[in-house]
Amino acid sequence: MVELGYPNNPDFVGRKIEALSQSTKGRILVAIFDSQITGVLSMHIILLFHQEGNLCRITALVLKEKFRRTGIGRKLMESAEVFARVNDCIRIEITSGEHRTDAHIFYTKIGYRKVSKRFLKDLYE
Repeated sequence: MVELGYPNNPDFVGRKIEALSQSTKGRILVAIFDSQITGVLSMHIILLFHQEGNLCRITALVLKEKFRRTGIGRKLMESAEVFARVNDCIRIEITSGEHRTDAHIFYTKIGYRKVSKRFLKDLYE
């Protein structure tokens, strides 16, 4: 997560992995190359109230910089889409900070489109 600018320590990440591993509605996908972790994707299935089916929300996608543009990100996203379909999702979404222009290009290339604005309110500061 440090690759994205999040100062997470191993204990924090371990707790998150443990929590997700207990959930049937969330997954963490890990890409490994040459015995090292090269990328991680986390996702959650959310029941839609306003229409049939579910939503798959990708909450994190990160690749080590030297493994970007190698096809690993595409494979992680393809795997996420398979998980989403198996879980009756009618759509999949990912949010991305305005400053991550390379990520936006990637998402567009693999068939994603910008469709709405996101509004956020921090509850704890």
